[in-house]
Amino acid sequence: MSSQGFTKIFSRSKTFAKVVAGRFAITNKIDTGEILEALELASKLGKNYFEIVDLETMDVLRTCVTIFACPTCKISYKRPRPALFSFNSPIGACEACKGFGKTIGLDLSLIIPDEKMSLREGAIKPFNSEAYKKHKSDLLKCSEIENVPIDVPYQKLSAKQKNGFSRVQMERVNLPNQTGEVFTLFYKNGKEIL
Repeated sequence: MSSQGFTKIFSRSKTFAKVVAGRFAITNKIDTGEILEALELASKLGKNYFEIVDLETMDVLRTCVTIFACPTCKISYKRPRPALFSFNSPIGACEACKGFGKTIGLDLSLIIPDEKMSLREGAIKPFNSEAYKKHKSDLLKCSEIENVPIDVPYQKLSAKQKNGFSRVQMERVNLPNQTGEVFTLFYKNGKEIL
């Protein structure tokens, strides 16, 4: 710093040193060009951070930052641009809906409208249709394998039982035999279970 003409160190720590980039007496005839030059130099040397200090009282009058950052904690932000405020841009899109305005989720009150029914009685509504009838039988088989009672009302199942069969890595494989009949085999962790 002394090679650049800074001989007076204002304060020093292990990670940084504060030097005086310019001294000014506040009067009516102050040269703004000289002040701007000192502020630019302070910003350059301080890597966009600098302080304005009253040298008589040693009070910091203002901490300045010339980039989009917090002067206290030094967190920096991207420079604002129109895309940042546009829901159609990935930059400005909502985290929840990704800019589409809708989120995809499951409403358990629609999937299981009557919690007084058991799994066998059809507590899971989508599995009661003809299209998903096969999935209901698969659910009942997997539930028995995982010791989830299928004749107990859904509301009386524990949280562990309600989620138990969904967490198991089960794989269903349909294999046709020589006559064309299809066999359904269930595998859990690579082992045949049904």
